[in-house]
Amino acid sequence: MTPVYIEDFGVLTAQAKGKAELFAEILNADRNALKPEIVCDSEYYTARCPESAKTIVKECSWTNSVLSYLTICCSEIKETVEKNVSLYGANRIGVVLGTSGYGSDGVYNSEKYRIQNGVFPEGYELSFQQVHKASDFIQDYFGLTGYSGCITTACASGAHAVIEGVKLIQSGLADVVIAGGADDISESVLKGFISLEAADHKKTIPFSKNRRGINMGEGASLLVLTRKKPDSNVISVAGYGETSDAHHITAPDPDGLGAADAMRNALDMAGLKDVDYMNLHGTGTPLNDKMEGRASDSVFQTCPLCSSTKAVTGHTLGASGAVELGICWLMLSEFNKENRLPPHRWDGEPDPEIPEMNFCDDSTKKEELNTAMSNSYAFGGWNVSVILKKDSDK
Repeated sequence: MTPVYIEDFGVLTAQAKGKAELFAEILNADRNALKPEIVCDSEYYTARCPESAKTIVKECSWTNSVLSYLTICCSEIKETVEKNVSLYGANRIGVVLGTSGYGSDGVYNSEKYRIQNGVFPEGYELSFQQVHKASDFIQDYFGLTGYSGCITTACASGAHAVIEGVKLIQSGLADVVIAGGADDISESVLKGFISLEAADHKKTIPFSKNRRGINMGEGASLLVLTRKKPDSNVISVAGYGETSDAHHITAPDPDGLGAADAMRNALDMAGLKDVDYMNLHGTGTPLNDKMEGRASDSVFQTCPLCSSTKAVTGHTLGASGAVELGICWLMLSEFNKENRLPPHRWDGEPDPEIPEMNFCDDSTKKEELNTAMSNSYAFGGWNVSVILKKDSDK
């Protein structure tokens, strides 16, 4: 298999602008970005990006948060992308973006305006709702002319986009791919999770016996994938697994059979039996955490060191898989000189129905930290597992 490396990474979350800030915040894990807001006459915790990050890109009378978030990510990887354009040409660099409810906040507000006024806002176009607009936006930002595509597989979208980027490079259709995910929190999506009784009134506590649901988050993450070995931070996408069990439109397969297969496929492709760290999907919902614990127990003889970083970033929906792959990249990179691992934030009360998990705490370090697995499990039975590996042979 042709090696594919992650050369750079741009990110925006509710508590971090850029990879350096995200690295510090994930290890600190103070959860200050999770804040209460009133929805449907009740309080729910969410992790929203700053208003200043939402208003960079304006379409008709409203701003597009997703495109604004992507602008910030693009600016962080700009130097790397421009270097690759000079090496390979604009036509050899592809773009694949994952999103769950692309631009849904602006669409929701425009539809509300139409209901109240009888017409859409001046300048509004149907194209504002089309998900490929996000990947085309990245392409236009850098003046690229290669492949551009968008994937929407619910909360697995960002991870799926990275896998598709790897496949583009391995098939010879691109030398470099910008891949990732982005999403915002719209009132309609938030109310949807509330109607499913999946949103938490307090800060989420994944894998606790007292868990109640998710804290929705928003943000974006873009990873620069390349066939050329980078000069530093030589970290490759060593393996991946994709399954679709189609158990239910929103509920996971209770036994996690598809999730387990995705992990096994990733391990087989990477030629591994185990990993040094596992970033859990860990939403904090009763059904998902139980499924994930059972799936992990069926795959690993001993649970790897693990944590759910959604307890810090919030659940960034279609962006989450790409954000969490970026976190895994940071943990394996030269940023992490002490080989620390992200703490798992919860109340410390395990669920007896979930097999024992090996959660990281504030002092967890690993003497040898060379591999990391990131898992994403989405509505509709989408299951994605991706393994990153540090290349010791530089």
